[in-house]
Amino acid sequence: MTTAYYPPPDPSAVYYQREGKNGEQDIASIQSLQKFPGGSWKALFLVPGQAPFYINQHSPELKAWEPVFALTEDTLDAVIER
Repeated sequence: MTTAYYPPPDPSAVYYQREGKNGEQDIASIQSLQKFPGGSWKALFLVPGQAPFYINQHSPELKAWEPVFALTEDTLDAVIER
């Protein structure tokens, strides 16, 4: 059995969003992101009104979250490249 490894969330994202149950929009912030030797990581997500939860390198759940970046003159070139 092969274990999938997913990349960590982008710490430069202001927040993450996804479509929740019944079509509402869920907005989450990352409270902490820890990276460990060997490439493992865990991120603590916080959705207002819900209990905080962790996503790690084994969780495909991060694919459901879209990062939202701040747009400033300093970051404009980097955002265009993405």
